[in-house]
Amino acid sequence: MGDINAGTISGVIITGGTFQTSSIGKHLRITTEGMTLHSGATVGKYSSFKYGDGTKYGSGALAFIHHSTQLVPFYISAEQTVADMHFYNRSSNPSGVAEIGDLCVVGGILKICTTASTPGVWSVVASQVA
Repeated sequence: MGDINAGTISGVIITGGTFQTSSIGKHLRITTEGMTLHSGATVGKYSSFKYGDGTKYGSGALAFIHHSTQLVPFYISAEQTVADMHFYNRSSNPSGVAEIGDLCVVGGILKICTTASTPGVWSVVASQVA
């Protein structure tokens, strides 16, 4: 196999194989199954060297994006010491085109679009204080 060290590839379709931004640390991997985000943690081993064969189990993936092993399009698979997702803390409701189900954070409060429009109608999610 050869390497591409520098340059641009354009106007092609690549099917199959594995594409990844790195093989260690935080990285993105794209395969025919979908995309995975890796936190850098290695996969776990079953048993110990003394009693097990040292076979590694699991994928080491933190999140799956449109992946064949998960039913939902975006799936977080492990707990971290930080939040799973971050929304910008806006000063006011979005004023552009909105669809039902869009999410945003306004003044520290999570909101969801309940009526599609320009702008949409934004409602506080659950029992948060508005």
